[in-house]
Amino acid sequence: MSKGKIIFYDDDPDMISQFEKLMEESDFEIIKYTDLDVLVRDLDNDDLFKASKALVFDLARNNQEAGREKDFEILQHIEKKFHQYRIPIFIHSAFATSISNFENNGTVWKIEKSGTSLENISDIISKLSDSGFLEAFTPGGIIEQSLMQELHKSFCEQFRKGEIEGIINSIQKEDPILFKSRSIEVFKRTAVRSLLSEINSSLISNQGNINPIEHYYRRTSKIDFWTGDILKNKLSNEHVLIITPRCNVASKGYDQLLICEVEIGTFPSRTESSTQKEKINSALTDNPEMSGYNRFLPPSPVFAGGKVVLSKYKMTARTDLKNDYDVVISLSDELTNEILGKFGAYFFRSGITPWSKDEVIIQINHHRDGQK
Repeated sequence: MSKGKIIFYDDDPDMISQFEKLMEESDFEIIKYTDLDVLVRDLDNDDLFKASKALVFDLARNNQEAGREKDFEILQHIEKKFHQYRIPIFIHSAFATSISNFENNGTVWKIEKSGTSLENISDIISKLSDSGFLEAFTPGGIIEQSLMQELHKSFCEQFRKGEIEGIINSIQKEDPILFKSRSIEVFKRTAVRSLLSEINSSLISNQGNINPIEHYYRRTSKIDFWTGDILKNKLSNEHVLIITPRCNVASKGYDQLLICEVEIGTFPSRTESSTQKEKINSALTDNPEMSGYNRFLPPSPVFAGGKVVLSKYKMTARTDLKNDYDVVISLSDELTNEILGKFGAYFFRSGITPWSKDEVIIQINHHRDGQK
């Protein structure tokens, strides 16, 4: 049984033959193109792309176009359909890494042609297939199939008898002119939020733990900064964490944000001994004896992790952050809330003047002696 189609374009028949040999045991059907005009025409074939699992293409139509090294026609057509396809894209060309299209996009691979480049592409496709990524990500995949079922289930669980009519009536009375559009927006947001409340909870494995990537995500809202954002200085490796509570961040009248330092890649140890492994485990599970008032962040493929140094905090103007920093990653709400609680514990004790341990011991002994 075929796993799906892989679309492959190259004007060199030898390249097509080599790729077919590499993929002959993969159970994918290779849809071959040597004519760019035919491929461009078929980009509008929805039936073809609903069954497709990857797109591999050269940039140039022929040697003459390759000599110009820019304005490749195929890119214009691919970009128009990019969000619709939801399939891994491999730009396989001598000019792949020199073009700016699809910059820093995780589902697009730019691979320069070489003696092993097609082998590299086939290995990546095999890994995407074996891991189940293609089943989940591509059109008609698991995500698409399950999303509406999960959305319907979570949405229906939000309402009891008579509540839907009550919501509609209240919206109609409050805003009769925009009644319909307002109702659609309210129910849409309720549905999505109810689904997100389930999805945002951590996925626990059979061993009782979660993958470190569950702690991080890339926020896509239009708000510049949000509590839990980690920012990097544009001119250095300095990283900071936004601490200011969420309720204040979006306010235009509040220009000063509270931030604290994040030391990237800082961990207790990187050795393989059982003792050092236990230290790392204690740090990442926030054992107070190891972490103190800091909070270690686990490393993952999307963020190197490190240590949030809660004692190094300051107020910084929003405009300075916007001009001098880029948002790198955002912490999950669960981890953000934990850090906010730790920061509060540190902040409210930081004003206490340290006492003399020796003098306290003397007083303890004095009272003990007096009770004898």
